[in-house]
Formats: sequence, structure tokens, C-alpha cells
Amino acid sequence: MEPVNESDVANRSCACCSGCRSRCKRCLRVLIVLLVVGLIAGELFARFYLGLGDPPLSMADEQVEYRFKPGVYHRFGKTISYNLFSMRSGPV
Repeated sequence: MEPVNESDVANRSCACCSGCRSRCKRCLRVLIVLLVVGLIAGELFARFYLGLGDPPLSMADEQVEYRFKPGVYHRFGKTISYNLFSMRSGPV
């Protein structure tokens, strides 16, 4: 058995290993693209189908710490409106 020089082993390239590396890189790229597309699809689903993109906003109040800002919001397919007194009823 011949002694093996470590620098020769490090510099040697095998044809089968380079094919595996390029295949692994390609698979990694595909997985990253699929992950990004999945995250974007999940965001769009949550915003538009579930209605999570338009939350009711709060504002600071001296008496009750916080209250909802007047306005109309759409959540989970329903319309929520707050009047000037931050109550969910018709305009006063």
C-alpha cells in the first residue's frame, strides 16, 4: 500500500462528486424558490381570503387607555364599523 499525500487528496476531483454537487445545488435552488413562492402565497391567502390585512386600529385615550379608531374595517369576510365614540354601532 502506498502512502497517500493529503494535498493530493484535497486537490483531486472526482467526476461523480461534481455531478452530485451540481444536482444538490439545483435542488437547493428549487427548494428556496418553492419556499419563497409558498410564503408569498400564504401572505396573499391570509390577507385577502382570511381578511387579516386590515386590522382595526387603536388609539391612546386618557380615560380608558386605548380605544378603536373610527372607521370601517373588513375582517374574515365581515364589515366592522366604529363610530366617533369607538363603538360598533351606527353613526351618532
